Amino acid sequence: MVRVDGLPEPDRPQAYAMTILLGQLVLQGVRFTTPSLQVRVSVRLPQFWPPAGPVTWPSGTPLHDGRFLDFAGGKDFRSTEQHIELQPWRPATELTPSRVGGGMVELPTICGKHVVYYPAALVGEAMHGRFYAFGTACECPMAYLIHTEPDGAHCKAADTAEVISGLYERLPGEEYEIEDDDGSFWCKRLSSPFQQKMEP
Repeated sequence: MVRVDGLPEPDRPQAYAMTILLGQLVLQGVRFTTPSLQVRVSVRLPQFWPPAGPVTWPSGTPLHDGRFLDFAGGKDFRSTEQHIELQPWRPATELTPSRVGGGMVELPTICGKHVVYYPAALVGEAMHGRFYAFGTACECPMAYLIHTEPDGAHCKAADTAEVISGLYERLPGEEYEIEDDDGSFWCKRLSSPFQQKMEP
């Protein structure tokens, strides 16, 4: 999000970051949703769009596994503008920790008012390197696309149930059904924990 000194933290993000891995090549992009808050961004990688000059390969600094999650989470972004900061949007990145009970995981939603549930079996799967995506909704009403990742379950999109259903359906991967006393839970196996959401 974009934070201006002296102003309260906004209630929604003004920018989104994406990270793409292609073999040993790491690409990272930023899209601002509020034109008046668009700022120049300084990152550890050479810029190739818009063109700022020739880019040589290999270039930049090595990115090791231990730093990847912080890097992909946008924690390396810096604003070149005075009195303006770029930082992760806390309602999405600093949620109350999930709790496990009765075979289900209670996951706080980004609205800050509700929780959703998913089977604890997905935690065990993540511990063995197998990750999943699923759609869910809270009482707002707001629907969410959730991905399990090495460090937990993360919201990848929040929108109407129709939009989230479309995003889920377009995700590649085999669909699985998990049955328990509460009924059936449907999810898709992801080929990578960092598989990007598809645009509607």
